Amino acid sequence: MINVYANQIREYVEQNLDMALLAGYSDGTYDRINKERENLNLYRNMVLNPELREQIITNIVSYTIKNTNASFKPELPKNACDSYYMNAVKSFLNPHQLVLLAKYFNQEVQNRRTR
Repeated sequence: MINVYANQIREYVEQNLDMALLAGYSDGTYDRINKERENLNLYRNMVLNPELREQIITNIVSYTIKNTNASFKPELPKNACDSYYMNAVKSFLNPHQLVLLAKYFNQEVQNRRTR
């Protein structure tokens, strides 16, 4: 039943992934310049390679569905259930988490290509 939300999650990831990668870190952040450079390079790679972008987004969506199962409350009324679950997804996929997942799945894709 939870896979019904896959399209909504995909839409959320597509809308927020670029913003998360392009957002700056605060001045006090350890290794801020390198982190921003890594994020910018990943963003460029995804723009230049739409297939990579699609693979990363698909992996993020699958990972999110798998890890937010506990937030699905079917006993709630339909509207409340939808709202509750999507709020949990948005909380789980905060900008920092989106960046970490994008980097992780990018590395996974690169590792598969070198095998």
